[in-house]
Parts: sequence; C-alpha cells; structure tokens
Amino acid sequence: MVHNAHLGVEKCKRRAKDVMFWPGMAAQITDTVLSCSMYSTQQRSNTKEPLKSRVAADLSQLNDQHYLVLVDYYSNFIEVDKLSETASEKIIDCCKCHFSRHGIPDVFVSDNGPQFSGTKFHEFSKTYQFNHRPHYPQSNGKAEKSLLQKADFQLALLDFRNTPTNDVLGSPAQRLMGRRTKTLLPTTAKLLAIQLSVVKANLLAQKETQKLYFDQHTKVLPALDQSHVPMWQNMETSKC
Repeated sequence: MVHNAHLGVEKCKRRAKDVMFWPGMAAQITDTVLSCSMYSTQQRSNTKEPLKSRVAADLSQLNDQHYLVLVDYYSNFIEVDKLSETASEKIIDCCKCHFSRHGIPDVFVSDNGPQFSGTKFHEFSKTYQFNHRPHYPQSNGKAEKSLLQKADFQLALLDFRNTPTNDVLGSPAQRLMGRRTKTLLPTTAKLLAIQLSVVKANLLAQKETQKLYFDQHTKVLPALDQSHVPMWQNMETSKC
C-alpha cells in the first residue's frame, strides 16, 4: 500500500513515516521499491526545479486518451482532468473549475500549443487577470505523467498528494490545505486534524534559512558618490 503510487524509495519512506512505524520499515520499503519492475522503468532523470509560486499546465496523452495536468508550484499539488477534446474551450472550462476551487493564479505557464496561444485563451487570461507565460518547456517535466499509468490513478494521485516532499515542508495536501487527507493507509484522527499553523511555521522557517545562506554571499552596495559630478549635470538631473 505504501508503494501503491510507485513514487520511489525516498518518497515511499516519507509517505509511511508520516503516519506510521514498524521495526525495519525503511529497509523493507527500500527492498520492495527496488524490486518493482514498474518503478525501474519509470525513473526520471529530470532535475527538480526550485519551489515557485505559479501554476503550470501540461497536456498529456496515454492510450489515445488526452489529459490536462495542472501543477501548483507552491505546494506541488496536482489536478488531472480527462479530456473529451483538446480545444481551447475545453481547456478553459477545466481551468475555470480549478480556479473557482483554489483561486486564480498570478502566473500560468504552458507550452506554446494552439490551445494556449490562440485568441480565446488570451482573452481568458485578460478576463481572469493572470499572467500567461507560454512556451515554457520545463513545465512538461514537472507534471507526474507516470501517475496516469496506474490501474487506479485517482488513488495514486491521492497518495502523491499526501507524500511529504521532505521532513520540513510536509505533503502537497498539507501545504495547500494545512492538513493531511484520508487515504487507505491507517492514520490516526490526530494526524488528520488541521495543522495550518505548523505548515506555515515550517515554510517560514525554511525561507528564513534560505535567506540566511543566500545573504552570506552578498553585500550591500554603498551609495554612489556624486561629489565629482559637475554642478551643471546635477542641475539637469534635478530638472528631469
């Protein structure tokens, strides 16, 4: 059950550790995942991107069926829609449903396909007041297309949403909703309770740590010395 979504060794460990414990858990999960033939064929070599505040769209196809995959970069929460057609109107309808549930994003990134580059999607972005950035190839690597190959991809999606990204950030569900959502893994009622303050505190602590390390390699530039600038030039500048 821990490996139901075939998420990999570390993610499966975090998935189990988040709600339970048994002796020898880490070693047994590692053996189970590495012995899985499906996992070995689906490992990706793409480098993970840093956390970003935007939504990315990806059109995926599997067995002649098209899907729209939306990924929130802040939480890494994924939404998947099965498409009867890939026209702009259908894409826009799906986006409107998700925006009504989660809110309108500031930035929406996608490829430069006709569904996103046409007049209708441009008008949609103006009406809903979000910044559309087409032709962003990295967005394709972000979407978890392998989830669509599972026998019950909705359960796999549920597991993915509840798998902690790391020990600090928690799972996509926790970052988006401030709580875990119930899955097939046995979970106590206490762990299913809302923990929004804890999630926010962890995110804030991580950002402060990132700023601390970043600032170690920077310095505040001194104010420009304008004493050597000719007086007539200062006068022209003040007139402007």
